[in-house]
Amino acid sequence: TKSFVSALVLGLCQDGALALDDPVGKFLPAFREHGEGPFDRRKVTIRHLMSHTSGAAVDGEKAPESLPPGFGNIEIVSEPGGDYRYSGLGMLILERAIEAATGRDFGALLDERVIRPLGLDSTGYVYAGSASERVLPLRPGEYEYSRNGHRASEGLFTNARDLNAFGRFWLDTQSAFSADLRKEAWTWHGTRATDEGRYGLMWWLFEADGGYVMSGRESKINAVVPETGVVVTVIR
Repeated sequence: TKSFVSALVLGLCQDGALALDDPVGKFLPAFREHGEGPFDRRKVTIRHLMSHTSGAAVDGEKAPESLPPGFGNIEIVSEPGGDYRYSGLGMLILERAIEAATGRDFGALLDERVIRPLGLDSTGYVYAGSASERVLPLRPGEYEYSRNGHRASEGLFTNARDLNAFGRFWLDTQSAFSADLRKEAWTWHGTRATDEGRYGLMWWLFEADGGYVMSGRESKINAVVPETGVVVTVIR
């Protein structure tokens, strides 16, 4: 899901609806104040949210409806722009910032600007297939967050054909956003790599191998190698 959201955000940047270095406070009033945490909410940018370097409290796997609508209680627990710290909460903040910047519903916007233009007929937040089809399940009870609504962090259904087509789109994004913006997605933005590797803007980076990877739960991987034009998709 996240790499689809990356494409959405970069397209909005191309159109001038927002910029990677826009402070989140430009769109969400709670981020115009320091907040109660040890670090300043006003420093958090769209780039920080996308690269998981916002410092937003890591415990983001709660139902969105359990959070105050304005995010007034959000604490920033590490320096924005510093170390990679995965934050599902940061993804929810990004989702709400996108809606505030565009005045549009997040799920409808993703469908309109990314999924439908690429002809990804088997991709969406609502599974349109038959119950008799082979669908990889999630492990029950592993996550606590709400499954209601469209999420920037998770929730898209897709198949290998659509996922591979989406990977091929990233080989030549000129119809949606510039090569410079694509480079931002495939650039490391943290200060310290994790055990899993280095992270760009909602993509994992494997520069030594010339590849960039979008991955999901249950061993779903889409690897893009620009130099050779190869896209490898695995769903198992």
